[in-house]
Amino acid sequence: MTAKTAAKAVRKARAKEAPDSARPGEEAGLLELAGARLAIEAVAPEIEGGRYPAKAVAGGSLTVEADIFCDGHDVIDAAVFYRPQGEAVWREAPMR
Repeated sequence: MTAKTAAKAVRKARAKEAPDSARPGEEAGLLELAGARLAIEAVAPEIEGGRYPAKAVAGGSLTVEADIFCDGHDVIDAAVFYRPQGEAVWREAPMR
């Protein structure tokens, strides 16, 4: 998944979580603005610009890196989603 695709997925997921009390378009507009403030760049490892998934040897370690930043004073965090071969469920690990 490329950084641009990941950012779109985050915005789409957050848009679905909009509270019922918000006026139509109000929460989505704020999320779109917030999404424009977030940047995810230099994701590694990547193969063919994110076209193919990165792979690693079973039992070994794989270092995933990314430059993630936004404007302002907000505290940000990130997570890596991964799936062992043959499993259907994705797992999540926080990035440090």
